[in-house]
Amino acid sequence: SWNRDSRNSAVFPDEGSYQRFRAELGAPGGVEYFKINYRHDLFYPITEDYTLLLKADMGVGDGYGDHSTLPFFNRYYAGGEGSIRGFEGNSIGPVDNAGGAVGGNIKGVFNAEVILPIPLLESVKSTRISGFVDMGTVANNTSGLSDQLRASAGVTAKWLSPVGPLTFSWAKPLKKKSADKLEAFQFRMGQMF
Repeated sequence: SWNRDSRNSAVFPDEGSYQRFRAELGAPGGVEYFKINYRHDLFYPITEDYTLLLKADMGVGDGYGDHSTLPFFNRYYAGGEGSIRGFEGNSIGPVDNAGGAVGGNIKGVFNAEVILPIPLLESVKSTRISGFVDMGTVANNTSGLSDQLRASAGVTAKWLSPVGPLTFSWAKPLKKKSADKLEAFQFRMGQMF
């Protein structure tokens, strides 16, 4: 595992980047699998009050040896707050016969946000709003990967409340499948990055 953090703040940064690379290997003789993950968040100040946030979260994994697939508990999922907003949490990707998400071996999620202070509340540093576009997918192989792509756009508000960080998002899917599980309004309490 490797991390690099050059953000000017862990909460509400407006400059710098965060990178994380992680490799996992299941021990031979046990559950034999590998996973490689990379995440990069780039905060670029457009003006004194406006920040561009570009995020990429990618991963690939599979089984090896006696295990031909990635174990179900290590598969990738996407959708929901912190991923591709506008879709139910962990609902994007391969599904079983009942339509339930089963995860996949490959994940690519990309987000772009323009972050700004709330109009008329510019002096309140504990709140922010942003407009965003999210896109990505989860799949088992690279063939037809672009056909599995999902995308959404919307707005989000973040507040450092007395009980902890709160995030509220509203999103509209731009690219979806008819069987997708949608969730226009989403809420998250806790971690903001």
